[in-house]
Amino acid sequence: MCRKLIVLCLVVVFCSSAGATVIHQWSMEEGSGGTTANTGTMGAGHDGTIYGLSWTGGLNGTTAALDHERDNWGEAVDIPTIQGDITGSFTVEAWIKAESWAESWQGPIFSNMGWVDTGTPDDGLGQNYGFQLRAGARNDQAGWDPTKAVLGFVIAGQDHMWQDQDSLASGIFLDLNTEHHVKGTYDAVTGIMAIYIDGVHAGQRTHLLSFQDSFQISEIGRDPLTAQRFDGIIDEVRIYAVPEPATVCLFGFGALVLLKRKC
Repeated sequence: MCRKLIVLCLVVVFCSSAGATVIHQWSMEEGSGGTTANTGTMGAGHDGTIYGLSWTGGLNGTTAALDHERDNWGEAVDIPTIQGDITGSFTVEAWIKAESWAESWQGPIFSNMGWVDTGTPDDGLGQNYGFQLRAGARNDQAGWDPTKAVLGFVIAGQDHMWQDQDSLASGIFLDLNTEHHVKGTYDAVTGIMAIYIDGVHAGQRTHLLSFQDSFQISEIGRDPLTAQRFDGIIDEVRIYAVPEPATVCLFGFGALVLLKRKC
């Protein structure tokens, strides 16, 4: 009599964000209606009001999302002020699928930009607040190319609306009609602001100016100051109170032992 030992092994890997508090989250899973809920820890009173947008299928396997059209000036998701909710480091992220690209600075994904005039009506002086995650066509020494888009991340400074802000553009490109996960991060300790495309580090720089979040409304798909608009689908917008949500993977191991009798 003999016996054959058979061992079946199974390794399970589960990954999730750890230590990352989602303070604001607009998942846009409603699929109909004129509002999208904010389910973050500070989401109470910050649901998004939908203006002119149409519902469509979601990105990253989700059920629903909102389709933005650049030609429609009135389309946006308006969010009541989130001032005071970001007091240091933060991350803003979203899933996007663009249908066309405007120039690089004209495609806001999430905009928290604000402005207060502190001078005379015509001198252009004032206080600039907030941040913006955006995407648009490359416009550099090689010229404007509507087929190649960059991800941008802007953190405003003080004194002058356009000059005093730190702007970062990705070193890799985004594709049209393609789902992308985009993320901008700011570390208040080191001053480093960075951007990621589909989990890949795409650029960084040091933010040298003071930062304060805007007291005005925020918008998804449109800039509240300039009415510049994104063209395409935006889904799963989140803001974290950390510079970059860490991904922790847990490993599980199991074994099944079989004894097979052979006569």
